[in-house]
Amino acid sequence: MAVDFARQVFDGFSDKTMLAIGAGEMAKLTLVHLRDLKPHRLWITNRTDGRARQLAIDLCLEQPHGVRKFEDLDDLLVEADIVLTATSAAEPILTTERFRSIMKRRRSRPVFIVDIALPRDVEAGVGQLSNVYLYNLDDLQKVIGINNQERDSQAQEAHQLVQEAACLCMSQLQNQDVGRLIRSLRERLHTYGEGEQARTLAKLQSISDAELRELLPELLAEHNHRLINKVLHLPLSQLDRKQPNRTLAFHATALRKLFDLPDGTEDAKVENPVEPVPPKEVIHP
Repeated sequence: MAVDFARQVFDGFSDKTMLAIGAGEMAKLTLVHLRDLKPHRLWITNRTDGRARQLAIDLCLEQPHGVRKFEDLDDLLVEADIVLTATSAAEPILTTERFRSIMKRRRSRPVFIVDIALPRDVEAGVGQLSNVYLYNLDDLQKVIGINNQERDSQAQEAHQLVQEAACLCMSQLQNQDVGRLIRSLRERLHTYGEGEQARTLAKLQSISDAELRELLPELLAEHNHRLINKVLHLPLSQLDRKQPNRTLAFHATALRKLFDLPDGTEDAKVENPVEPVPPKEVIHP
């Protein structure tokens, strides 16, 4: 996060001097990322010189990098472009007045300060000075919170996209299933029709022309009756009263919708009604 802040202030780091004040674990973790920016110089200063030297060794820092004396802190701050402070001091080590004088020596050259100490190493007033970019743990936490919100928002958007893609996929699969279902239904009905047609034609061939006029209405009525019964046998069997009420209601509603049947007990109004012919088996002499 400190690196992201630094990139907002500086275009590059090859000519920049970085200064770390403190040699604890927090400083070490942050310096690993600052070192990767490949600054011109990376200095470490600490009240205990030995800890600073050990940190320099851990980070494999060589000249022009390395350890600087804590007594020279003001001079180091005049030279530094980026300052990381993470000491365990009970009081701020960089007061507003102290840093104001440092900025005069810097001729107001911009400086970027990241204060990750708790309590803070840098007084809040330092951040009000011209060309001083001060960020502390509170600022970092706010940015982390914003980033988390953005990630949550992106996650929600991604989830929505996944849901839409899943719905589209399911819709396509359902359309394919419906297409196959319609083809299967057509094939089944054609099979019924062809069977009854063959049966009726066989009967027609067995009667004389003189008998045809008399028997044809009965043959057609029988043909229609048998065909209708075959088509409706399986659907009507699903309306068996022994089924659960919910299943029975579902099938009844489906039949009404599929065949555009009236709801309730009213009889269907059929245009050009034809008196049904009682079906009977035609017996030939």
